[in-house]
Amino acid sequence: MEPRQVPDDTEKTPQLEVQLTPPAPSVPFYPPDSLTVGVESSSQEHPVLSDNVEPWPPQPPDVDLSDAITDTEQKPFATGSFSQIHVYKGNRALKHGANPRELVLMRQAGECSVQAFGRVMMKDKKTGVVWMTGMMMSLERPLVVTKVEPNLRKHLMYQMIDLVHCLHHRYGIVHGDLKPDNMLLCSDGRLRFCDFAEARPMNEDPELWEGQTTANYLAPDRNVNKPPTFSDDLYALGLSIWQLYTSKGPFEDWDVDDIDAALARKETVDLSLVQDDDVREIIKEYLRQGGALFDS
Repeated sequence: MEPRQVPDDTEKTPQLEVQLTPPAPSVPFYPPDSLTVGVESSSQEHPVLSDNVEPWPPQPPDVDLSDAITDTEQKPFATGSFSQIHVYKGNRALKHGANPRELVLMRQAGECSVQAFGRVMMKDKKTGVVWMTGMMMSLERPLVVTKVEPNLRKHLMYQMIDLVHCLHHRYGIVHGDLKPDNMLLCSDGRLRFCDFAEARPMNEDPELWEGQTTANYLAPDRNVNKPPTFSDDLYALGLSIWQLYTSKGPFEDWDVDDIDAALARKETVDLSLVQDDDVREIIKEYLRQGGALFDS
């Protein structure tokens, strides 16, 4: 079988109806097009906090933090640098550390994101200031690549590819921290993103982005002083597929200085660990989008 080829990035983005679970789609590279999605233009159920106009007590589906704590399992099932996720009322997830911007972007991301139900609110007793301290989301299964059966890998690879395509070209959003840990297997069989803390609309003023990115998934061409781009997501997509097929994390057990040195040389992960020739070529093409160089 001939390897599927990634089209040149000068080609126009195909205007396709995205299916997140196709049996065997082509493997695309979708270059940026004239997308016009921005946070300011988003329609949302709740406004971003401004001038402390928030009602108190919170109106459903928002909840008071003190009430939410009583219905939340004490031990988090997932943690990040600035957040923790707990089971809430047995059938939802409560993320402490989420902010209004992340909630807006999750809602803008449509079917590419797990559902966000409402905010967790807190009121300062002295000042009366009300602010968002977290949010409630649908409770879904983490994508644990070490537990994926080999015969399911290619199906999940195609879901990853279509998920990123959908996020970029239906919604104009760069994820900014793309990796298997930020993907969930949902009850309807689809793969979705769950963490938009580092995301940005592609047409947003770069000065507005204040996020971070996991060092192990940085692209060689990435300027860490600038916001992420579609190409950075595509490189991380290549690493995520590599991780799916090898059950290894990229640059596992490396310190940050060694990773930086490898990226400066345009080096990346060992593709020889992927036995499937077609998949290996797919990964290579996505890694090239982020500046990785290969001998052949």
